[in-house]
Amino acid sequence: MPPTIRETRIGEETVSALDYFSRLIGAIEDGNWRYARDKLRQLQNTLATLAAQLDRKSPAAGPPVAAYVARESLHYRIGKALYRPPAGESTRPEVADDDPRFTAGLLIDVQAVLEQHGYRLPDAERDRHQALGGLKVALLAVVRTFEGGAQ
Repeated sequence: MPPTIRETRIGEETVSALDYFSRLIGAIEDGNWRYARDKLRQLQNTLATLAAQLDRKSPAAGPPVAAYVARESLHYRIGKALYRPPAGESTRPEVADDDPRFTAGLLIDVQAVLEQHGYRLPDAERDRHQALGGLKVALLAVVRTFEGGAQ
């Protein structure tokens, strides 16, 4: 099941915090105090937003958030340190690239079916891209399950 809106928001804010903290560490190492102050301010704002998300009462489960953070934070220094797979291991799904049936056309078809049933993508471009990325991951699990394979 794809993450809820709240789970996604908690994941996004957590990844943003890792990003700003990574940049803060780099600025400190470089002795660039103005940049460090700017990243600290952004980190504080992000942590305040994250705290607000954590205070909400709508349901949220930890595993989808943890999976999102592990996947999305690999671009950042701290994320790499926390979540980079050991040498020789990959975090990519095994079938997406080598199964000729798993195409953009399949994703577009599924999107069209969802829209026919009243589901809508977010309006914001970034949110739309994230939703489609999540759909691709979820769809890969669906096709594996459909054919009796392991997720």
